[in-house]
Amino acid sequence: MPPTAEYGPPRLATDGGEPVTRLLTDIADDQRHGRWRPEWPSIPETFLTQTRPVE
Repeated sequence: MPPTAEYGPPRLATDGGEPVTRLLTDIADDQRHGRWRPEWPSIPETFLTQTRPVE
């Protein structure tokens, strides 16, 4: 089993480094503040919460 399957989305985001965590943070902010286009598929809040960088 590949490591990302074993450790899940938070590990995937961490392994991707700052560019991935910045992208996920921006996506979460856009969805939460109504800047997400209705024709774009939404990303589940649980995924965004799990992949949020630790500050």
